[in-house]
Amino acid sequence: MAENAAKATVTLTVDGVEVTVPSGTRVIEAAEHVGVVVPRYCYHPGIPTRPAQCRMCLVEVEGRPKLEPSCTLQAADDMVVNTASDTARTARQSVIEFLLVNHPLDCPICDAAGQCMLQDYAYVTNQLESRVDEPKRIMGRDRISDDILYFADRCVICTRCVRFMRDVAEDDSLIVAQRGDKAYIDTFPGRELDNPFQGNIVDVCPVGALVHEDFVFKARSWDMDATASVCPGCPTGCNVTIDTKENQIVRVKPRHNAAVNSWWMCDYGRKHLVMTNRGVRAELRGSGTRAGARAERGSGRRAPATPARGAPAGGEGLRSAGRGGACPSASGGVRARAPSEETPPPDRTERRQRGGARPRPPARGLVPADGLGEARAGDGAAPQDRPAGEKERGVAPAAGARGAV
Repeated sequence: MAENAAKATVTLTVDGVEVTVPSGTRVIEAAEHVGVVVPRYCYHPGIPTRPAQCRMCLVEVEGRPKLEPSCTLQAADDMVVNTASDTARTARQSVIEFLLVNHPLDCPICDAAGQCMLQDYAYVTNQLESRVDEPKRIMGRDRISDDILYFADRCVICTRCVRFMRDVAEDDSLIVAQRGDKAYIDTFPGRELDNPFQGNIVDVCPVGALVHEDFVFKARSWDMDATASVCPGCPTGCNVTIDTKENQIVRVKPRHNAAVNSWWMCDYGRKHLVMTNRGVRAELRGSGTRAGARAERGSGRRAPATPARGAPAGGEGLRSAGRGGACPSASGGVRARAPSEETPPPDRTERRQRGGARPRPPARGLVPADGLGEARAGDGAAPQDRPAGEKERGVAPAAGARGAV
């Protein structure tokens, strides 16, 4: 029994601090137990595959001839790991310098400014000037789905989006096309990206390569106030973070809760929450006029949710949106504007007429099938809002962590 218990854990040393972790733990995860955030791009704790292709998480292990990627290296007994050695720092600086060779100087206009991992690491490693005089590669932007824009110039080919769709959402529509410095993310020939969880690829993107079209040029990270909440779109109760600007919801992102929604949320709940504050989008969704929606977004005006525009009395605007293929749970939007006592719940016939049920999540990874009742009791306090070192508003990932870069 004692021998089996000993095999269940391993003890190693990370930057001079001894730590005991379960057997099979990766070094990048073991380092977080002692407060060390190892830089990363391709690694994400919610995506099972770790290709180690970004080479940002290289660490030095005593007794080994070369640097090892900590996202794939399993912790072992008596292992001594140095994440901040001169060799590891030099390797990361070289990776950042190569990424910046063709990366555009879009920080003043990029929607990820202030929460971009490339921006943070470039600042921490003092990559403020380039030694390359050649012109940068120009690749432009593309629309890879109905509401997601892809800026190929900004992409670091971490493949998080491709691996999320393939391994978590179980949809192989996204691929990496071409090779080397010409590589970019695209949809498979003859396929379209149309998945109820596709919005999560924007959340996992470590830079500003993938952006929701609704969010383009709407707000900067330092303009928004983040509030922890729970999605009202269905009984699952996904933990979310609502970003608001001037009392308007401009973005909704999933908040980690391993017992409820893991790191993810569906697009149905994401768009439902935004629509409750933007009557013009609900109105246009119901009428099916995408050209009109783009015209409203281009004008920069945010229409008020009044009975004459977007949200008629009794929530008819949201009900029409449900019939047009948007949120089938229209009563959730009404509750955001009126007390629940004033809004009688719809009967089953009315719910069927508004159009179908919420899209089911894939069988694995996205929404656990058990433990829902117990998980809801802890909705308000998620164990961790975001992967370590990611998307911290206005703060470099290395801040407060030892040996990050």
